[in-house]
Amino acid sequence: MRRTADSLSRGFLFIVLGIVFFLNSYGVLPWGFWANVVDLWPLIFILGGIALLFSRRIPFSTVMLVFLIVLVGYSFLPGVDRNRYIGPFNGNSSGGGDFLVPMEEGTKKANLTLNLGGTDLRLNTSGPISDPNKLFYGKYDWKANFASANDPAPQISHTKNGNTVNIQFNSERKMGLGTSKMDLTLNPQVDYGKMQINAGAFNGVMNLSELRVNNLDINCGASQLELDLGDTGGPTQAEINAGASKIKLVVPEQVGVKIKLSGFTSSTNFAGDGLVLNDKEWVSSNYDTAKTKVDMAISVAAGKIDLERQKTKDVTY
Repeated sequence: MRRTADSLSRGFLFIVLGIVFFLNSYGVLPWGFWANVVDLWPLIFILGGIALLFSRRIPFSTVMLVFLIVLVGYSFLPGVDRNRYIGPFNGNSSGGGDFLVPMEEGTKKANLTLNLGGTDLRLNTSGPISDPNKLFYGKYDWKANFASANDPAPQISHTKNGNTVNIQFNSERKMGLGTSKMDLTLNPQVDYGKMQINAGAFNGVMNLSELRVNNLDINCGASQLELDLGDTGGPTQAEINAGASKIKLVVPEQVGVKIKLSGFTSSTNFAGDGLVLNDKEWVSSNYDTAKTKVDMAISVAAGKIDLERQKTKDVTY
């Protein structure tokens, strides 16, 4: 009788495993749901203890079957991260792959956090028609000079709360040695309430000209950054904290600009671009009347900051 129970439980375990892998393969259940084992692994000991209480009349395959069913059910609970790992990010010393967060129905806003370590970042926007089903997607590659068992592979998570999606990408290399490159595309059809980038030595080109970003926060070490902002019809609060850096800001001339500097900036061209120094802030002449306003606080250990005021066509909001 016990042998029959063992055979049945093992058979059901393999059947359920096969179903789960089919769901993974066809995108119904993301591969990243397996990462939730990290949250539920103590349950194996609880189920194993229950089996011992029944004098081992419960086969171990039944324990694993129950754990697998609970894992699948847990992954579909509201707010649980089902996409903790996206893309073939295998191994610690090097790797890479594609990643994406889908544009779920009803999404109006997004918050984005990138924890990158030292990296090259290229951030762009998709057209309104080219990728309507993708909110956040791109490619990430990294190579570490020295591998560490405690240095985790990149992770990405996203959760939806009402009409807002919160996205977090983590790839902080603990040993601080190595290189990485990220090409990232964002969908411009949502409002980005907060965009935060935490990086080490940072080489970035961020084209936000089509994105409505309410709050932008960049924290980095010695860096070279080009930041393009657009005439989006709303306010943007931006803060940049950097080490010895070279920063280029590209802002349309019809956008009102206010910049507060701190640190040891070696040079700026703000006066040549029509900004006037007023109580420690550089302010454009059209700031009060502009529909789109950018308020920016920049703190650098040392460096150069250039502002380019582009001429653009009139925008209908």
